[in-house]
Amino acid sequence: YLRMEEWTQVYKQVVDYLADDKSAKLTDKPLTLDELYTPIHKALLSGLIDHIGVKAPEKPDYGGPRGRRFKIFPGSALAKKGPQWVMHAAIVHTSQVFARTCAAIEPEWLVDVGAHLIKRALQHPEWDSQRGEVTALEHLSLFGLPLLKRARHFGSEDPIAARNIFIREGLVRGEILGKPDFLKKNLALIETVREKEAKMRRPDLLGDDAQLFAFYDARLPQGCCTVAGLKQWLHSQRGQPPPRAAAPKPAAPIAPATPVAARTLDGLGALRGALNTKALAVAPTVAPASSEGASLLMTEADVLRPGANADVENRFPDQLVLAGVKVSLSYEHDPGADEDGVSFHLPLAQLFAFDPDVFDWLVPGLLVGKIEALIKTLPNHLRRLCQPTAQYAEAIAESTLPKGLLLEAICTRFKAMTGVELQPSDFAPDKLPVHFKPRLVAEDAQGKVLGEAESLHDLRAQLSGAARTAFNQAAAKKSETQQWVRESVIDWDFGDLPEAITVSGGARAIPALAVEGEKIALRLFESAQAAETAHRKGVRALLLLKLGDRVSGLAKSAKGKLALALSGTPHTVDALARALAERGVDETMLDEALPRSSAAFQAALEKRGAFSQLTYQRMDEVAAWLTQAASLRRALGGIAKPYPEAHADASVQLASLLGPCFVTAIPAEQWPRMGTYLKALAVRLERLPLKPLKDAEALK
Repeated sequence: YLRMEEWTQVYKQVVDYLADDKSAKLTDKPLTLDELYTPIHKALLSGLIDHIGVKAPEKPDYGGPRGRRFKIFPGSALAKKGPQWVMHAAIVHTSQVFARTCAAIEPEWLVDVGAHLIKRALQHPEWDSQRGEVTALEHLSLFGLPLLKRARHFGSEDPIAARNIFIREGLVRGEILGKPDFLKKNLALIETVREKEAKMRRPDLLGDDAQLFAFYDARLPQGCCTVAGLKQWLHSQRGQPPPRAAAPKPAAPIAPATPVAARTLDGLGALRGALNTKALAVAPTVAPASSEGASLLMTEADVLRPGANADVENRFPDQLVLAGVKVSLSYEHDPGADEDGVSFHLPLAQLFAFDPDVFDWLVPGLLVGKIEALIKTLPNHLRRLCQPTAQYAEAIAESTLPKGLLLEAICTRFKAMTGVELQPSDFAPDKLPVHFKPRLVAEDAQGKVLGEAESLHDLRAQLSGAARTAFNQAAAKKSETQQWVRESVIDWDFGDLPEAITVSGGARAIPALAVEGEKIALRLFESAQAAETAHRKGVRALLLLKLGDRVSGLAKSAKGKLALALSGTPHTVDALARALAERGVDETMLDEALPRSSAAFQAALEKRGAFSQLTYQRMDEVAAWLTQAASLRRALGGIAKPYPEAHADASVQLASLLGPCFVTAIPAEQWPRMGTYLKALAVRLERLPLKPLKDAEALK
C-alpha cells in the first residue's frame, strides 16, 4: 500500500509540474509503451547510473560496476531471456546476489546519460583510404565496464601522429583514392626508378621511406592530416608561391674543379654532375608554382639515394634496332626466376629476320658481367691465365664491337691482349646464371606472348609455321612484296620467281609455291631449305592440276586393275592413283633444279607423254605386287599357329614392303627389286615346313 501511495504522489507531482510548465507540449495522441520505453529508462538511468550490468560470455552472471557480480532474480521476466545489458532497481543478498526489478537497456543510452562519467581510449591508429583520414578504435567504458568500440578520427586527438601516418601511408605509399596529380606523377617517377633498379640489378637506387617521408614532411602544412585537408590546401595554393622547405643543414664543402676542366664543356658537365650529387640530399629541387601541388612534385634527385647514379639509358636501353626492326626490351631482377635478366620482345612476323648471334651480346650494362662469368667457367689451368677476371672482362667489353659470335670475339681479343689462345669450346655457357642468358619472347601484333626460349634457333623451331604465316600476312600488305604472296594459284601467271627478295630490315625471303590443304599458294619462306621443300610439293600439285584429264584417266584405269587386289588392305584406289600420279610427275617432269620461271614450268609440262607412259607402267607393276601380297597373306594364315615366330616376322616384312604411302616412299633404285623381295618372301613360306629350324636360326 505504501508503494502505491508513493506512486500516486509522484504522478500528481509530475502532472502539476506539466500544468505549470508553459513550454511543455502535450500531444493529442498518447504515446505507446514501446515509444516511452527508451525515454523512461534513460530518465531512470540518470539516477541509477551505477545500477547496471553486462552479461558474462556463456554464463548467466552479470558484471557490474567496481567488480560486482550478480544474477537476475529467478522470478523476473528477464531471467530466461538474458539480455546483454540490464539495469536494476535493487540488489539483494539471499542465497546468491540477485538483481531485482530489471530492464533491458542499450549501452548507447549510457553514453548519452553518463557522458561526464565515460572514459575514452584511442587505440590502433591506422590509415583508412576509404575515409581519407587516420582513424583509431575508440574504447568507451563506464565504471570499468566496456561499452562500445567505434572508429574515430584520430587527427582530432593527436594531429601530429595522424599527420605522420597520413604522409607515410597516404603519400609515400600512395594509398589514396582519387590521387591528386602531383601524387600520380610522384608514384610514376618512383616506379621508373624501380625499373632502373631492375635493369641495373641494383636494388639500392630508390631512397627509403624515411627519405620520401622527409620530402613531404618539409612541404606539407603542419595541420594537414586528411585527404580533404590536403585538397583544401592544394586549392588555396593555386597561384600562390609554394612554401619553402625548412632550411637544410649546410652541405660539406665541395672541392672546386680545376680551371682547365672548368673551361671545357666536359669539365663543366663533370662539375655540374658533382655539384648535383653532393647537394642531392640537402637541396631538393622546388618545382614551379604554376600548377596545383607543384611544391609537392618530386624530381629524380628527390627519390634517389644520396650519391646514386641512375643514368641507364645507354647501358640498359628500352629499345634496340636489330636488322632494321625495333625490338622492345624489358628487365627483371628476380634471381632464380625464368624472367630474370633482359628479355627481347620479338615480333612474330620478323622472327626469321634477326641474326641469332646478336642476342648473346645482351646489352652494354650486362656484357661485362657476362664476360666475367664466362671466364669463370674456364678450366682451372686456363682460368689462372685470365686473372684479374674483372679487369680482363671490362677491357674486352670496351674494345670489342658486338658483331659475330661472342665466344669467338672473346678468344680473339684475349689472344691479342695476352697471347694466350683460347677456344670457344673451352667455355661452358650452360653454367651461366639465368640473368646472363637472353630471354627471347615472340609476340603477335597485339603483344600477346606466343613462345619464349633462350636461343633464336629454339624459338624458330617452336613457331616456324606461325611465324611464316604472320610474315606472309604482313608481306601481303606491302607493295614491294605483295606480288609474291597469293592465296590461290591455278596457273603459272605470276612471272619468274627470284632467288630471293629483300624485305624490311634487310632480311632475305625466298618466294615459292606451297600446298595448303586443297589449294596451292604463293608464299615467302625464311630459308632456302624450307622454300625448296615447299616448292617441290607446290610445283607438283600445279602440274597435276594442269594434267587434270590424264590424272582422271589414270584413276579410272586404277579402279579396274587395283580394286580387286586391294580387298582386305588399308589402301584405297583413289589414294594409290593419286600417289602414282605424284610419283610420275617427280620421275618425268621434275629434275633436281625445280622450275622457277614460266618457261621452265612449260618445259616440264611438255613431258606429259612420258608422264602417262610411266604412270601406267608403274600401275601395272603395283597391281602385280598387290596380287602377290594377297597370295602371301593367305599363306601366312596357314603358318600362324605352327610357326608363330616366323609368322610374325614375315607379316612385318610384308607390311613394311607395302605399307602406307609405299608408292611414293620406295626409292627409285629399289623400285625394280620389289617383285624380287615379294618372291623371296613366298619362297621362304614354301620352305618353312621343310626346314623350320633353319628359319628359326635365321631369325636370331
